[in-house]
Amino acid sequence: MLANAGIDAAPESIRGLFGVETCGLVGRVQTPWTDTTYRRERRCFLDAFLTGRYVALVWIGGTIEGDPIVRVYFVLSDGSIGQLTDTTKDNFGEKTWYVSICRRATTSIGSPAGLDASFFAVDGCEQASSIPAQEAPRALPTFFSKRDELPLCGYILSPLDSVPGAVDCFRAALAAGTPAELVVTAARSDSGRVVHWFRVLRQGSFEVLTNTQSRTSSATTSAWVKQSCTRLAMPSDNAPPLTITTECQVVQTA
Repeated sequence: MLANAGIDAAPESIRGLFGVETCGLVGRVQTPWTDTTYRRERRCFLDAFLTGRYVALVWIGGTIEGDPIVRVYFVLSDGSIGQLTDTTKDNFGEKTWYVSICRRATTSIGSPAGLDASFFAVDGCEQASSIPAQEAPRALPTFFSKRDELPLCGYILSPLDSVPGAVDCFRAALAAGTPAELVVTAARSDSGRVVHWFRVLRQGSFEVLTNTQSRTSSATTSAWVKQSCTRLAMPSDNAPPLTITTECQVVQTA
């Protein structure tokens, strides 16, 4: 995977990171992230980010002149994202590797024309000397990892993020009874987060998958609940934080 991205001369301290599980490779030179071709890879990475699993996503972009710029994103256990940037093939810039730690990912970036529902950006990035050592990815329950892939309305990665296009999409799916998935972070702090995957299966049939993480200085715990629902109700407006009313019963835990 990384060889295909052209990463063939990384410093030894960085190459040691490349054994991590990867969600795949996104983009080609001059191909925007709005391209829906890479939706599955981005969904994989955002699910890993929200569940605190140490995985990577490789992105290949380019300069105005067409030289490739490679970034490798890593989910870190404290809720941040590690970013390696390779500019060694930029013929008009500094040929080097950068290591950064980014405080958050966001999908609350407005609604440019053609923006894919899985598009995200990182911010709050600061240069670092290295990416901290991480534990191997935790196993996921099969009711989450093997769930049917439904059309994506979007991700709300922080309770106060505003992503009106995602909310409108899911509201329309509920009204029509058409399959859809909306991912909502209900709570987030330094000590953990609570994330819901709201899913319309068909008219009158819904499910909610919930992951609750608790972090301490020594460990992170993760609990899962699957609920089968007869009713999901959206609020009348899109103002954050988004609260979806449910009538559900627990069918599985992990």
